[in-house]
Amino acid sequence: MCLEGETSAFQVESELIDSHIHLGINAAYDRRIGLQLRTTCAPLIQDEFTTLVNGSDAETLTGDENNKVLRFYYGPVNNENQEEVTEWTYIYNTNSWTGHLFDVAPRQNHANDPNGAIGWQPIQELESPDADVALVFIANNNVKYAKPVDDPIFAAHDPNEAGDRFWGDYWVPVLGCTEQYRFCKPTSADKTECTDYLGEFQAFNAFETIKPTEAQIQTMNRLWDTLTMTIYDYVRARNSQAIQVSDTIVNYESPGLPANQWMLEVQGWFDVNLAHIQHSVVEWTTGPSDPTLAAAILQTRTNDTYGSTMCKSQMVHETAGTSSFSLLGVVILFVVGAGIIGLSFVLDTVIAWLQKRFGRGEIARLSWISDDKLQLHRVLSHELQLGNWEKSEAAVPTTKERHTYLSLAASVVLDTHAEALVVDKSEASTNFSGPLYGQVSNYGIVSGHQI
Repeated sequence: MCLEGETSAFQVESELIDSHIHLGINAAYDRRIGLQLRTTCAPLIQDEFTTLVNGSDAETLTGDENNKVLRFYYGPVNNENQEEVTEWTYIYNTNSWTGHLFDVAPRQNHANDPNGAIGWQPIQELESPDADVALVFIANNNVKYAKPVDDPIFAAHDPNEAGDRFWGDYWVPVLGCTEQYRFCKPTSADKTECTDYLGEFQAFNAFETIKPTEAQIQTMNRLWDTLTMTIYDYVRARNSQAIQVSDTIVNYESPGLPANQWMLEVQGWFDVNLAHIQHSVVEWTTGPSDPTLAAAILQTRTNDTYGSTMCKSQMVHETAGTSSFSLLGVVILFVVGAGIIGLSFVLDTVIAWLQKRFGRGEIARLSWISDDKLQLHRVLSHELQLGNWEKSEAAVPTTKERHTYLSLAASVVLDTHAEALVVDKSEASTNFSGPLYGQVSNYGIVSGHQI
């Protein structure tokens, strides 16, 4: 049945999903359970299982005898009364392909389904006694590719009239899958006891064979309610958006695909199922974000001690209101910041020492200091003979003695003298003896040396 041989199947299997660690159901070991999922898929042959009909048969199916209709015979489809509705599994009108992206249609059959022979009934070649079986029909329709595609599902080697685009090799490639589950219970910190890999209903019934506690049964019931995103459920809900190839198409054209694209699709469906399980476990406690689903989810809760305990013991990774940061980055930020702040305290002193040591920039340094308000205050005070000043080359000049040298009365005198100095400053631009000697301009030092 496999298009590329019996060993061409692709299998995806999860690690053991711990109800406490991975799903956040806070419980001791004797209350926890584990779950594993396995999905196996392969492209199917179809030449022996398809027929092309037209005329009256096509008119019966589509209302137009001019249509050509493909019928796929992978097993009949029964109605709710277990009566055969059609002998074929899927039909496709080859005259209705234009103007469409992919059409994706799933079929599913549960092993040991308690509802009996309802829906699709697989042919003997596709039956699996210990797995749920799913088919995915992917109609290529109007999709074409910029270069040949060797992927067995999306194979495209048929050139168009211009020879610059390629149509799909098949009208409707078919992908067959099996889905299996197994439940486990921990027997110690590092050991578990598990059922075999089985179909969904089979795994549910087999859980009792490993003798779980009552609390583990309650947890298992809760997890079993989350297994509602099988390949069939996801593809049926999303149609063409269920396959990643749709994201690469612009104006019905794709630039091309890798040879393992069908495997990437299966991996994507499997990942969605895992994410759905985690999301559903949380919504079992909080209620669904969609109010229309509230009744369906909340009715699975139990009002006994176990149900009440699980409702109050759900752990959630809360991202809102929290921040993730790098400790190394914070340490570097503080160290560099502290270094810059510390450097700012000694930079002036170090640069001044270097200028004195090497004799470069001395005049510029003294000019910069002399224009500062503290040096201007010192020059003015010295002219008024107020205080005995030192550190005349420093950014902060000081008096030699610690005393109050400017009283309120002196302030009045200072103001009077300041006015005189402002008026007569052109006459004051002369040399004078003091802490600094040299050329003085407007009481600012242009050049000089300390004596």
